Amino acid sequence: MAGGLTNAGCSAIAVFVTGNVAAINTFNSTNAYLGVGSASTVFAATQTDLQEATNKNRNAMQAGYPTVSNQAITWRALWAAASANFRWNEIGVFNAGTA
Repeated sequence: MAGGLTNAGCSAIAVFVTGNVAAINTFNSTNAYLGVGSASTVFAATQTDLQEATNKNRNAMQAGYPTVSNQAITWRALWAAASANFRWNEIGVFNAGTA
């Protein structure tokens, strides 16, 4: 699986670097979500959501996440056994619970 940073992700970083954080939902414990889906669509920087229409799911961060240590961000969300029970071909970090 290949991936990268989307155009929207690049824009979010630019907003954060310039200090205009009021212009965007930050990727903090309140707004950050991990998303998984079963689509095998090739990554494109223009994507703004997981590409799977049916088999996709977003979950909020566990308490205390995300964390930052040195140059690493750790994201953590948990899924119940009956939730997101499909092949995870795509993953993403989002700053909203829905697209």
